[in-house]
Amino acid sequence: EDKAKPMSAVKRRILEEQQRRAVEERAAGTAAELLEEAQRLHKALDVLKLGDKALRRLDSAEVMAEVEQLQERSAAALEEFPEHAKIGAVDNVVSELRVAFVEFIKLEEQRKRKREAEKERRERLRLDGKLLSKSEKARLAKQQAFLETIGKGEGAADGDETSEAPKKKVVYGKRERKKVPQAADPEQYAATAPAEAEVGGAPSPCAEANEQDVAASEPANSKAAPAIETATDEELDDEWDEIDIDRRLEKAKLGAVDGDVSEEEEFVPKLASDFSSRLDALTASSKEETAAAKRSKEAVLEKLYNFKKEEEGEEADEGDEEEDDDDDEDDSDEDEVAAGKANARVVREERTKAAMAARTPERLRSTICCIMGHVDTGKTKLLDNIRRTNVQDGEAGGITQQIGASFFPAETLRERMGSLAETRKITVKVPGVMIIDTPGHESFSNLRSRGSSLCDVAILVIDIMHGLEPQTIESLHMLRSKKTPFVVALNKVDRLYGWQAVKDRPVVEALEEQPESVRREFEDRAKAVLLSLAEQGLNAELYFRNKDFREYVSLVPTSAHTGEGVPDILMLLVQLSQKMMVDRIMWTPQVQCTVLEVKVVEGLGATADVILANGTLRRGDRLVMCGFGGPVVTRVRELLTPKPLREIRIKTDYLHHQEIDGAAGIKICANHLEGVVAGSACMVPYTDVPYDLEVLKEDVMSDLSKLAKAASEVNGGIGVYAMASTLGSLEALLEFLKTSKIPVSAVNIGPIHKKDVIKASIMHEHKPEFATILAFDVPATKEATDQAKETGVKIFTAEIIYHLFDKFTAYMAEVKKQQQEAAALTAVFPVICEVSSPEHVWCRGGGGDPILVGLNVREGMLKRGTPLCVERRGMKDPDTGLQAYLDIGRVVSMEKDRKPTDQAKAGVAVSCKIDAVTSILYGRQFDHTYPLYARVTRKSIDAIKEFFKEDLSKEDWALLLKLKKQFGVI
Repeated sequence: EDKAKPMSAVKRRILEEQQRRAVEERAAGTAAELLEEAQRLHKALDVLKLGDKALRRLDSAEVMAEVEQLQERSAAALEEFPEHAKIGAVDNVVSELRVAFVEFIKLEEQRKRKREAEKERRERLRLDGKLLSKSEKARLAKQQAFLETIGKGEGAADGDETSEAPKKKVVYGKRERKKVPQAADPEQYAATAPAEAEVGGAPSPCAEANEQDVAASEPANSKAAPAIETATDEELDDEWDEIDIDRRLEKAKLGAVDGDVSEEEEFVPKLASDFSSRLDALTASSKEETAAAKRSKEAVLEKLYNFKKEEEGEEADEGDEEEDDDDDEDDSDEDEVAAGKANARVVREERTKAAMAARTPERLRSTICCIMGHVDTGKTKLLDNIRRTNVQDGEAGGITQQIGASFFPAETLRERMGSLAETRKITVKVPGVMIIDTPGHESFSNLRSRGSSLCDVAILVIDIMHGLEPQTIESLHMLRSKKTPFVVALNKVDRLYGWQAVKDRPVVEALEEQPESVRREFEDRAKAVLLSLAEQGLNAELYFRNKDFREYVSLVPTSAHTGEGVPDILMLLVQLSQKMMVDRIMWTPQVQCTVLEVKVVEGLGATADVILANGTLRRGDRLVMCGFGGPVVTRVRELLTPKPLREIRIKTDYLHHQEIDGAAGIKICANHLEGVVAGSACMVPYTDVPYDLEVLKEDVMSDLSKLAKAASEVNGGIGVYAMASTLGSLEALLEFLKTSKIPVSAVNIGPIHKKDVIKASIMHEHKPEFATILAFDVPATKEATDQAKETGVKIFTAEIIYHLFDKFTAYMAEVKKQQQEAAALTAVFPVICEVSSPEHVWCRGGGGDPILVGLNVREGMLKRGTPLCVERRGMKDPDTGLQAYLDIGRVVSMEKDRKPTDQAKAGVAVSCKIDAVTSILYGRQFDHTYPLYARVTRKSIDAIKEFFKEDLSKEDWALLLKLKKQFGVI
């Protein structure tokens, strides 16, 4: 016993050392990863400094986003390993790199301004005639050459000394430099010499034709002093940024003109001179530290292994005692964690009950509303019409645009309802109505919390001209499954023939203004919709005739285009909230929050758009969310909402809050949001309750893990790969596939990536037809599509679940048809037939000839391709001891009433062509007294069961069982 105590202390020290070395190894590995990324981004900065040519290959904004992510990772590593010096050095390097990138972004903007200013300057030069294209240059040169010729002629006529020189023969098309004649005005020829240098020969005939006009303009041209810069259109449009503009302008002796933008001194971002060397040195030392940490960890593990071997060499009873102590310690730790979690759950339940009991009808939260319906029924248009009030003016008390939602305060609701609120004596008690901006079932399925919907009420839009449509029915089922109250908007009443628009009026007043024919058509179409709803098991009535709002769903005729019925919709939403859902919309401090969408915003990084239905979120709160790779735990950095509409022009589009009460649409900025699942719950743990964080981690992951586990366990891992955009959509898809009896092997959420295709391709080893991906309302990336083509995985996408089912059913029918064609020769249908009479034998076979014979089908089904056999009377099969049979041949074609056919059922007579075995001859081995049987085998029976099971009747199965025994098939 005295020996065991120091040994256990040694073991404890070794274990502590092992943990410390493991942390060092992790820290060194993290530092190496960060440095490798920093090296890559440093090279990217060098490439970006090359200018516009490099920017075509690299996007500076994307690289900047990667630098921001690297700094976040570095900060997280510094927080995780505060005592590791190398992490601190890496963080300093990353900070320097980020500063350099920020300066480069400024430089890029500066370069852009310079390019635009230079482009404007060149355009002004072009308009002033000081910047000529190649064609203009050639035309000017021709004019100058012509003027020179005219000058020669005049000089000769006046008896100039140049006339005594011998005349040279004019050569056309020969590009030689002409000698400059000694004219009386040398400055004129000095100005025209550069043009003559590039134009050879005599003037063109066109120039001669216009001799008089040009001669008249000669004095003006001879005094043209400013130098002209010439450039091709390609240089101006495509390569101007690669040419040293200043050098070319200086060469052309073109001075600055009025209005030019002054050159601002270009600031080039520079890192410290020793940055590269420090980065390389850090990388090299990091690799050495990683290797050293690994070796150190292995050495400690070896010590621990040797120590355990020494322990095992001691007496058995001492070893047993120590093992029992270790087990007791482990068990005690597990028991402590389990007890802590159980206590945390109890505390959370008690606090939830206390918060629910403390609610009061005096403090209500805003009602959350979704708009659902089929495609092109006017959902978006109706939402736009509802949101219209005060948007243009941006008045105080108007609509507040939130993240993913529009908030209508009580004052706006009263104003929009107008006279309807007075006539029906409605008092608005709710703070307002929050309508989710994104129309459709996606928003409804996203607003979920532990299986129930956070959506309080919904508007189901139905086109009065088309009635119920597939997605309308799907939305109905979704609403009824979550027991969510809803109002039906019978939209597009303005499409009724002869409808007189009465803008933004209650629908009862609008109907009174309509002609009798319009009212009759409205009644007919409304009755048709009511009948369709009744067929779906739903009691409904026009709201102004509805006496019982709890038993009957209200229909509100609306026009999203002209606004009739919109006040009625808002009035019904308020009534439903205040009469039927008071208990549901009472405010409570308990946070009820759902993730609508996760997206990357420039300057903010990955953000989560959430709907806070109840409770209060504060800046700095710890959040627990469901992630693809496990629970995501993070802290709220910022709580953002859009600025009021009147300030939407301001560049900073968001207001920052310290805390926000529900119900509200919020954008949350925090770390590690990239893998958060849309539609999952967002929970806030108690800081004063131990193990509450662990409880919430299990809770947020329970929905996704349950779905994945249920899908794989039910079908033994064999089935299709199901994907959806959100957790709620995935639930709906799996429920539908279950009712449709389509097996599912695995599930995922989000766009289809390459890894999803690889997982789905595993089904090729089990059931190739199930190597498919059923994607509900999600797109496929290009890499995934290419991988699917390579691996033979089928991808079916649809925005409506029913369409997905139709596509998959059609695909399975095609697969089954192909499988049946491939198994046609293997599968043998059971049949017993006989030769109808000796006169119906037209070819007896033998010597390779076929047997042409008329057959009567007694039992079963004779199909083309069936192998036939007859009894070998008086002989036994040596293997089974049963009656021996002789193979006749395979039926290759059949005719009935002189028409080809592929099958004949019992009681039907057909003429058949049998591809007979060479030695078989009718009249020798068999005759019309022999019954003919289908030769069934184990392989043929298996093929029948797998591919043709539905094609056989009960009598056919009984005959197959009889033939199986007859032939001794095991």
